[in-house]
Amino acid sequence: MGSDKQQGSGFFRIDIFAAIAISSLIFLTVAFSRVVGSVAIVFVPLPILYYRAKCGPLEGLVIFGGALLVACVVAKRFNPVMNPLVLLVPGFLGFGLWELLKRGLSIERTVSYAVSMLAGFGILVFLFRYLGTEETPWQLVEGYIAASLQEGIQSYTRLGIPAEQVAAIKEKAGQITRSMTYIFPGLVLVGAASTVWINLLAARMLFQIRDIPFPDFGDLAQWKAPEGLVWILIAAGGSLLLPLEWMKFTGLNILIVCFFVYLLQGLSIISFFFRRKGVPTGIRAVVYIFIVLQQYLVLPVILVGLFDLWIDFRKYIKPSKGVLT
Repeated sequence: MGSDKQQGSGFFRIDIFAAIAISSLIFLTVAFSRVVGSVAIVFVPLPILYYRAKCGPLEGLVIFGGALLVACVVAKRFNPVMNPLVLLVPGFLGFGLWELLKRGLSIERTVSYAVSMLAGFGILVFLFRYLGTEETPWQLVEGYIAASLQEGIQSYTRLGIPAEQVAAIKEKAGQITRSMTYIFPGLVLVGAASTVWINLLAARMLFQIRDIPFPDFGDLAQWKAPEGLVWILIAAGGSLLLPLEWMKFTGLNILIVCFFVYLLQGLSIISFFFRRKGVPTGIRAVVYIFIVLQQYLVLPVILVGLFDLWIDFRKYIKPSKGVLT
């Protein structure tokens, strides 16, 4: 599908081996570094999606399988911080995304279907890993979160985090585990949606550079959440006042998902502002990274997205002189 010259024949081609090497490097980064890997794992679907589109289904599967095999062999030899088999989930997302992109769906349907696929496959892998245990799925989730928290505490110690802060986290470990378990479904959906959204944006840029067809999702800086979502938000918030525990639990997780959707709308307004004012790409990237790293900035962005329903902020953003829009 791509226009690159290929040397060799069948699967023994330079581009296939290069693709396996590049994918393996990303996989091993995830497996060996908890800090860098927590970011790198988000981009695991991207090379799989790219090579699936460029080389075809069978070649794409060979690249994915080869990279995963390399990661597993090296990981077993050097005992990394993460089981590389975890990469099965985001890896297969790359294949699924290409199947969705070929159908020319809207951005909302593409993300919704991909999130459903990613969450469903992830749950199956999670349950299969703990098949045969006597614990309930909820106990498995709680145990997984508790183990991850303990590993995180060990990492904080190695990174030189002050002992007082580490001790405070240890003291509240039980409370943190229960709280994270309570909102786990919402966090999983938000994490899956974030992964899909980031890979779609990155793939659009990469495909344009490599001259590979990509569906036109329209101007994403003009994107808005469905108007009816605000009523779901209000109903979910109201459920927190009810005495029934399961309704509070459900409402809280729905609120998390709604807030994420309005976060995306707030980010689209910021993107629109940057474009109208001609802000350089480098400054835009710094602002987005700053929003991610400084959690207290997320709430204002969510509120901008929510109140855009009534205010329509884009209407008041005028282009700077000399800026083409």
